[in-house]
Amino acid sequence: MIRTFDLGGDKFGHFHPSRYEKNPYLGCRAIRLMLKEKVAFKTQIKAILRASAFGEVNILFPMISGISELREAKGIVEEAKRDLTRAIDPFDRNIAIGCMIEVPSAALICDLFVERV
Repeated sequence: MIRTFDLGGDKFGHFHPSRYEKNPYLGCRAIRLMLKEKVAFKTQIKAILRASAFGEVNILFPMISGISELREAKGIVEEAKRDLTRAIDPFDRNIAIGCMIEVPSAALICDLFVERV
């Protein structure tokens, strides 16, 4: 299982959350930040997909708070799969995707997530 970038709060990488808001612990972090930084996110997804050609690998999205975030993140996975297919890079086309239930809104709708991951 590989968890995608969980940046924000005390972990910035080269993405400084102050570009987006004053309190990165509660807002634009993890999946929300990566959905704003799609190029970096897609690069990470492609790397995970490439690794899946060498053994069982799963993708785990952190801090998902709603179905729309999950849908958008999975859409980027599908884009990355299309890119790798065009480039003839091998990967597991059936890679499993999961999401972490870390915020109250996700806990309240976890039954809806189960249908999608």
